[in-house]
Amino acid sequence: MNANVFRNVVVFAVAALSIPAGVMNAQEYQYKLSEGMATITKYIGSGGAVSIPSTIAGLPVAYIGDGAFAGCTTLTSVTFPDTVFGIGHTAFNSCSALSQVSLGKQLYSIGDAAFAFCFGLESITIPAGVTTIGINPFASCTNLDAITVEALNPSFSSMDGVLINDVEKRLIAYPAGKIGTTYTISDGVQSIGDSAFSVCSHLATITIASSVTNLGNSSFGNCIGLSSMVIPNSVISIDAAAFAGCTNLAVVTISDSVVSLGSSVFSGCIRLREAYFQGIAPQAGGGVFHGNEQATVYYLPGTAGWGATFCDRPTAAWVLPAPIILRTGPDFGFHNGAFGFVISWATNASVVIEASPSAANPAWSAVGTNALVGGWSHFSDPQSGSGSSRYYRIHAH
Repeated sequence: MNANVFRNVVVFAVAALSIPAGVMNAQEYQYKLSEGMATITKYIGSGGAVSIPSTIAGLPVAYIGDGAFAGCTTLTSVTFPDTVFGIGHTAFNSCSALSQVSLGKQLYSIGDAAFAFCFGLESITIPAGVTTIGINPFASCTNLDAITVEALNPSFSSMDGVLINDVEKRLIAYPAGKIGTTYTISDGVQSIGDSAFSVCSHLATITIASSVTNLGNSSFGNCIGLSSMVIPNSVISIDAAAFAGCTNLAVVTISDSVVSLGSSVFSGCIRLREAYFQGIAPQAGGGVFHGNEQATVYYLPGTAGWGATFCDRPTAAWVLPAPIILRTGPDFGFHNGAFGFVISWATNASVVIEASPSAANPAWSAVGTNALVGGWSHFSDPQSGSGSSRYYRIHAH
């Protein structure tokens, strides 16, 4: 479909939904006619195997309206004619017996939660012309084991049965029925869509690629197989309820790049015991640990914003096996002509700081010894302002 045709179709679609028209019946369907097209507004048939007609009242069926088939628990399969270019929000939501879907070649749009809670759905193929897929299109489809995208689709792709938005570099949907206990998110994916992994109960281990910057709302909600999670240092924000209902999640490590936590991120994670934060205390919404009575929040000494509690959970210093240089925070970098950083480790321990002009052929020399009062200390190197490269390492005194 070329760009001009696509724009015309969009105009017609909006007109079909916005111009009032009387609701009519055609055997098993209620519909509206507008701008030379028919929109199915409600299915009133008995279910089973349904082939949507290509015309109603002599006009092409172009759109399946919002919620048109929603809750039809007797629907077992549906075949679309090539005339249909849009499927509305929740159009087939909660069609629990729906197991087979054959989409038409001219389809370009699938609405929010269009096939959510279709527990019987096992596989689906996205046509080449689809350019828009809404939020949660296949949420809680617990028997869905593969989402396929036709090869010529310019906007979406499928990697090992997982739906990816190539334009926005977003992982949209991991099939909840896909067999396998481990999954590594592909490098290049920049965000995890809302409910993308929701109810993926088979998964025990998920590795997030270092290209990911955002975890969407409920992105890993109710993944009851997860026992631990590591958030890499590319992630900036974790949205609301991202891990809500992960009832076996016991340990989570959150990188120093995370600056915000949405509300209820770990709500219902009843077995969560340890939440390790590598950076400053992030901004947080309400109820982050709602329903959890045993979690302790651990933070690195020298990182800012921590008090006796965080989001109503007690905090404690996180003492690592060896001292580290904190690479974030206001004290990292050049200040007044000298390069500085915070060293974090154990209270009242001492560390030696060494510097070298080269990493490839190092010649380390001691440039300072710091005592870590309260588990941390700031180091500033007055010799770092000469303009030459300088590398640092630290070790216990």
